[in-house]
Amino acid sequence: MGWARGMSINVDFYRQDVKKSTNIDLFSSPGCSASIGRCVNPQHLESNPWARPKTLNCTAHEHHKSLCIMNTSDSLPIPTTSFDQMRSDLDEYGFCLMADALSPEQVIAIKARLLDQAEAERADGVALRDGGPMPWQNDLPKIAPNQRVMNLLDKGEEFWQLLLHPIVDEIICHLLGENVISSSVTANITHPGGQPMPLHSDQGYVDIPITDAVVCNTMWMLTDYTEENGGTYLIPKSHLRNQVPDKPFDFDECVSLTGPVGTACVFDGRVWHGTGPNTSSDDSRVGLLNYWCRPWLRQQENMAVSLSDETIAAMPDALLRRIGYRVHLTLGNVDPQPAAAALIDRNRERVGRRSVSS
Repeated sequence: MGWARGMSINVDFYRQDVKKSTNIDLFSSPGCSASIGRCVNPQHLESNPWARPKTLNCTAHEHHKSLCIMNTSDSLPIPTTSFDQMRSDLDEYGFCLMADALSPEQVIAIKARLLDQAEAERADGVALRDGGPMPWQNDLPKIAPNQRVMNLLDKGEEFWQLLLHPIVDEIICHLLGENVISSSVTANITHPGGQPMPLHSDQGYVDIPITDAVVCNTMWMLTDYTEENGGTYLIPKSHLRNQVPDKPFDFDECVSLTGPVGTACVFDGRVWHGTGPNTSSDDSRVGLLNYWCRPWLRQQENMAVSLSDETIAAMPDALLRRIGYRVHLTLGNVDPQPAAAALIDRNRERVGRRSVSS
């Protein structure tokens, strides 16, 4: 899928104290192409890049009726525009759904850049594949049809806005606290033939007794999510069990998360879940994942290494805070230490720094 040139939308940029309107060309950022690696426009707006249409058309969706309830009689969360309802759903069920979280224009821009990147990585032979047959499926071809795309913050400005979406302050911070930071930004593209992922908990690596959530995920639906195309398997209320799945291939309690394109799902890091099987003949499911963590936890992506200097220089301050580009108490410390709540300045002169002469 190539770039569609010339489309622009009028959007409002929101900051705590400033609101301004501008036109943005969604598809013609200088330096962007279907090549592997970075897509940074040095002229990127310095303000909060989260763009919201003036009128957010958030209506109840009929699509939620296709939620596949495999083995539960509970009424389950449906897409809503109420943050209060979302917080309640997240606390009770371990997940919640936001209706119309992304506008059609935002979906087009984000999805176009993602699919270009995915295509380039396949062409270069570095695509990360998964979704292959389960251990007992000896009759299936030993191929992995699905594709993951990693480290997206360094691969396109289109992805930055998701870290500054209102859902972060309203829902993510409700679960993990106001100093939450991005752990990683990745994509999961399921193709026909993809097999179910073993059930797991996103904080299953925590090897000490911690019963609270320390991580969570925002899943952005860039296509319709259906039961047939790999809608995520998830066990409601499993975040209250305080253990990792003991039967990762037992899907009897799962629901298949479905929803229309533009929906966002937030799920607690303790919830048992996994990619669903794609049993369709020609329907690929495209999803993007913002993985979040508490500020004292090591990030999944090593952003100090994965983000280039030009990416860091182009990022607005609000985004730098979201990726942990400041000291939290005494964690992530640098010398000399910046002022309280100040961003880290990599160019600040340091006493005694070793320089290498030519």
